[in-house]
Amino acid sequence: MNAVRSIWTAAAVLSLACTIQAHADSTGAGGNAQSGTSPSGMAGAGTAGMAAAAAAAGFKPLQPGMPVIDMGAFRPTNPLPPGVDYVSFRTLADFVYQSDFYPWNDPFTDPKRRKHPIRKIPASILALNGRRVACMGFMLPWDFSRDGTRHFGLMRNQVGCCFGQAPGLNEWIDVTKVKPADVLMDQPLLVIGILKVKRISEAGNTMGVYSLKADSVEATQIQP
Repeated sequence: MNAVRSIWTAAAVLSLACTIQAHADSTGAGGNAQSGTSPSGMAGAGTAGMAAAAAAAGFKPLQPGMPVIDMGAFRPTNPLPPGVDYVSFRTLADFVYQSDFYPWNDPFTDPKRRKHPIRKIPASILALNGRRVACMGFMLPWDFSRDGTRHFGLMRNQVGCCFGQAPGLNEWIDVTKVKPADVLMDQPLLVIGILKVKRISEAGNTMGVYSLKADSVEATQIQP
């Protein structure tokens, strides 16, 4: 991949991360999140630049009428290793975890920061911290080469992967892997590894709440 394409891809990735907003409120209770590190260290370019960056990187946008698949509603068909529990995005996202900014304002041109964002994580979710789990979603590579990717976002649905809509802060997982994983976009993936439940931040802004060190990334079929 040439340098220009790499730069555009990095800009797209960061723009997505910087515009991740919690797009719906539900109810939940529990403890508070802690601080961590973000998947990126560059400045964003806004949603207008994301579509161009995505196109430059070769990503295909969702077409009219194309179904959006919510991985939270399904289970993988792949057998799980002994002692590994499947945790769906329906579980991971079933509580309020608000962004720093109000979602109806553009965080680049007219940011309106919440004074007291709701960030209460249920005890059942906190109990997953440090456990080896299996999660299923769609890949959005943060970096990739001809060998694959060692760092990607696992998204609840393919809308976020195609830059159509930013996911909620608890609707994606920041995944790292020592050995490169194949770049498989628009394909349901089963990812197994150690989950961390800890606030992900960049320059004081909250980006997410989940990260995972993967030991296995593989394509899967889905079932109810």
